[in-house]
Amino acid sequence: MKKKLIALCLFLTVSLALRAQDLVIPQNLTLESHDDYINTEKLVVQCIDWLQQTTFGEEKEERKKVQNFLLRWMSGSPTVMIQIKEGLIPLDKPEILMAFMQGWTRYSLLHKKASSVVDCAMAGVEYALDVYNKNKRYLGRLRLMEKLIERKQKQQLRIFIERKFK
Repeated sequence: MKKKLIALCLFLTVSLALRAQDLVIPQNLTLESHDDYINTEKLVVQCIDWLQQTTFGEEKEERKKVQNFLLRWMSGSPTVMIQIKEGLIPLDKPEILMAFMQGWTRYSLLHKKASSVVDCAMAGVEYALDVYNKNKRYLGRLRLMEKLIERKQKQQLRIFIERKFK
């Protein structure tokens, strides 16, 4: 039993280290031209996926670097246009706002031809809900997020989002 526990701990430690090593943001990365943004889209999706899997308490310095890169990319992207509506997510919680923008961006990049504003917003909210659920102990209970969870459980989330974009 002791050997199995040690093996499990070793496996978890190695897999966490490998996960962090998989994500590399080049030091000399430039985001000046349209092509710079297009050429980094795959990296953007990888960064968003990595952040979704990494809780707020893990790899804090790496999280900060990745989020700074994503914020810079989303702010200048000529292809991804994020729309934020009041009452859709808590705007006073930067972690949730950033998660919403990441979910929107990820969906938009993976579904270029089929993405509508509502589809992107739905993906953004669902991503933010996932991040919220994984990080409640860091964020505390957020009333608006709890209401969104209720709407999702009642299958009313999409209708709520559609109304926000009318």
